[in-house]
Amino acid sequence: VIDDAFAVSAKFFHAPLDEKLKQSPSTETMFRGYLSETRKYRAYYDFDRDHAIAETEGQSVGGKENFLFGVDTQGGEQVSAPEDWPRGPNPWPASFPEFRSKSYGFYEEMHKAGEDILRMVALALDADEDFFSKRYGEEGDTSLGLFSFYPPLTPAEVAAGKQSLLGHADFSCITLLVQDQVGGLQVQERSSRRWIDARPIPGSIIVNVGDLLARWSNNRYVSTPHRVMNMAGRERFSILLTYNPKADVMVDPRDLGVSDEDSLYPPVQAGRYMWARMMETSLPGEAWKTKVKSGGTIQLVNYLRD
Repeated sequence: VIDDAFAVSAKFFHAPLDEKLKQSPSTETMFRGYLSETRKYRAYYDFDRDHAIAETEGQSVGGKENFLFGVDTQGGEQVSAPEDWPRGPNPWPASFPEFRSKSYGFYEEMHKAGEDILRMVALALDADEDFFSKRYGEEGDTSLGLFSFYPPLTPAEVAAGKQSLLGHADFSCITLLVQDQVGGLQVQERSSRRWIDARPIPGSIIVNVGDLLARWSNNRYVSTPHRVMNMAGRERFSILLTYNPKADVMVDPRDLGVSDEDSLYPPVQAGRYMWARMMETSLPGEAWKTKVKSGGTIQLVNYLRD
């Protein structure tokens, strides 16, 4: 399944640009389809300010390409509310039917693995084994598959401080990542803040704790800052699943035995949380400012930070 996903991912990203662009999202808020990072983003976070939006745009390198997909559901293209975010079809390429079938094969197997992992997490948190699985499901699922292509960094780009993927922590519950043998993934060591290579291990799946699980567990599990520096001189591919609960689920540390006094986070609806974080990290500068001025996004962001 994993080999098949890598194969169709490479075939898709090696297609002509005009073909890939046909699978682009039809709105800024759809979060499905082909996304090319050829513009500057206000994405990612300043770890010194508790994941607040960075004041400056990061030094990422144009050229990284992504294909983002989720459960194919009915719904309009114009997504206007957090609860609607998971709804809608994926823009699969009609001329490449195998891409859809192999991508979903990967999605479904990673979904099963994610459920098994969260069963163990639940037991480690002294909760019922099915604590998380009861809050997941295809209807309203906010999980997303992501295939990514990274061109190699040039020596000049490395010297200029450029990164293939800016340092960040995922905002998922957990992320299940498979990288190819090129390497480039780095994890930040918390005490020294040094970046450490996460070398590829054949047949392995990397599991990242995301900010949503950090909230839910009241920081008993903490999210993992990481980045990509592709300095291998050749292209890199990765495939992953962000494994997340249903949109209407309330994420509340008190449901996992944390007292009111000890709870570090207020309850938040999963769909609203995911929506706010996607809007923070995905809109380019001017579009982000427009959303803030309109009052749509900033209200959600403030709500999450109360």
